[in-house]
Amino acid sequence: MIRLVAVLATVGWSNMIHAQDLLKKVPEEAQVVMAMNGKAFFKHVDAAEVNKIFQNIGFFDNVFGKKNKISKENIQELGLDLNSKAYIHAQITDSVQYIGALFPIANVAQLEEVLPKDKKIQTVDGLKTMYTSDGTLRMSWDDNTLYFLGAVPMFNYFNKEEIRTRYGLKEDPKYNYDDAAAATTVEAYPDTVYVDTTITAVEVPPVKQGEIKEVEFEEGEEFIVPPASPPAKGTEIEEDEYAYVDSVLERDEYQDDYYKVYAEVSQHNDSVKNVLMAQWVNQRFTQILDGKIGYSKSKTFSRMKDNELMRLEMKNFNEFYSLYYPMDLFYGTFGAKPIFDYGYESLAGSLIVDGPQLKFVGDLGLDKEMTKYFKDIYKNKFNPKFFEFLDPNALGFISLNMNSEAYIKHMPSLVKKVYGNMAGDKVGNIIDLFATIADVTLDEKALGKVIKGDNLFVVNGVTKQEVKYKDYQYDDDYNYTEVERTKMETLPQFIWMFSSDDTRIFEKIINVGKSENSIEDHGGIFELKINDRSGIKPYLLIDKGIVFLSNDLQKLKDIKSKTFRGKGDASFVSFVKNNPVSLVFNAKQVPSLVKELDIPIHRNIEETINELSQYGNLYFVSKKVKGNNAGFEIGVDFPKTKPNAVSFMVDAINKLTLKFKD
Repeated sequence: MIRLVAVLATVGWSNMIHAQDLLKKVPEEAQVVMAMNGKAFFKHVDAAEVNKIFQNIGFFDNVFGKKNKISKENIQELGLDLNSKAYIHAQITDSVQYIGALFPIANVAQLEEVLPKDKKIQTVDGLKTMYTSDGTLRMSWDDNTLYFLGAVPMFNYFNKEEIRTRYGLKEDPKYNYDDAAAATTVEAYPDTVYVDTTITAVEVPPVKQGEIKEVEFEEGEEFIVPPASPPAKGTEIEEDEYAYVDSVLERDEYQDDYYKVYAEVSQHNDSVKNVLMAQWVNQRFTQILDGKIGYSKSKTFSRMKDNELMRLEMKNFNEFYSLYYPMDLFYGTFGAKPIFDYGYESLAGSLIVDGPQLKFVGDLGLDKEMTKYFKDIYKNKFNPKFFEFLDPNALGFISLNMNSEAYIKHMPSLVKKVYGNMAGDKVGNIIDLFATIADVTLDEKALGKVIKGDNLFVVNGVTKQEVKYKDYQYDDDYNYTEVERTKMETLPQFIWMFSSDDTRIFEKIINVGKSENSIEDHGGIFELKINDRSGIKPYLLIDKGIVFLSNDLQKLKDIKSKTFRGKGDASFVSFVKNNPVSLVFNAKQVPSLVKELDIPIHRNIEETINELSQYGNLYFVSKKVKGNNAGFEIGVDFPKTKPNAVSFMVDAINKLTLKFKD
């Protein structure tokens, strides 16, 4: 059945052509909803090309079996409607994660033909239904819709003492490292071990509509294994040449016994959780079908465009990810269970194909307070003098443009917002104290002049340099002498720069470093002598309100002598100029980089590597806040050898799978 799920997830891309959009069946309480838009997908690529990929990797043979009477070689023959949207949804509570999916059916007879024949079909809630062997995943269908719903237990919830007691869950056995290491005292099991053999994997029976079942567990059987007895008083223990071997064997026996008990406890606990998950899946499924919990009313899904392949929406984002925090670990370490409030209210975005470009464009919704902080912090102008360093042949770069003065000003409030819920306890008081000290002592205006907040880090490529390192030479009596040797290393060539209206602190640091012989002056360019085995030599230059740090001494000399002539790439300049944060990787430089680094590559992917020279940029940018949304974008520019990005991707995957098939 797991294979079937993979098939349906693969072919579930769709768009709304039929009268009913399955969005009307997505639970309103779902915190995460993803729509897959097959109309947009197959508008940009031929279905026959997609089928070739599955044939090359033996997908149909592996799913249905080579000897199966069913001979499917086309995803369009699997019974699903590729012209209607499919949805995946998730709801996370403190105790369980519900993950569901809705796929439109075009031909129910074709669908039933490819279902596993060894699975029992039941009628539950008026729908034909199948379960996985443990009952935690349910698949039901009618003539128009295929439903999936599964449940996964939340670790933090079932690790609580009161919950373990309520459901009869057992503690994991404790491993005694001292006993494991001792040669004469080995306890195979804890003094008392409870083993429950009454709970096994279940076949979930039909649940009548609205029926709620209690989970009942029988008392487990108890057996006691006495610990190994120590030698009697006065007994003389003879040492022999096998004592060490015996000790190792006894330690291994202890470990074997420990893992045996651990496996039994884990099997018992998993069985209990599976019974619970199976019942909760059925109850939740009934509630969804009854419509008692309401359905999604999102308008953005129904308005998806023909170039939107997928759309994702998450509400109550802050609450969503906080459920995964290891609270017991926080409590054990700090004596508090914090709820971090980052002010993130929602997350939404779409996967868009725009000619040769494929990008995910999203928005992070902020609460009112965090919106104000973000607008102040990222309200800054980038130093235009930096643009000339964005060489078109650069391997990549990172830019960060923030207002340091605003960041320092809001930092105490940000700390209180994120950790403020801990106020009143010991940790909360300490955090509040440090926030107050920072608020009182830090002069944001003065510090904002020292580091204004615009940063640019560029990796121009790699270079081979001779690196000195220390080695040891031994004589015949194994006395060693320290010697200095050299070797060639391939090092990244980088330059980092930021603006400063007050460079006095850096100048004083340089003077102190020179007096301590940790900084060497090369005519106004200062070498930082650091004990780094990588061989990277950083140099510092302060020139007209810009602080440079680089391992390219010649470039710094050119900057200082005003002989450097750089011209920034237009696309790179646009990234830096228009976005507070940008991370760009120049993919077309990869083939030459691979050759320069002499990296061995398999012949099957050599052509794929060489094709990267036709690519554009692989990038991530964080945009300025508009309204209460902080926008972001992740994208890649594919070669223009195909009509669009999706077509190119499918063709590239097709070629790659064909090579590995051969």
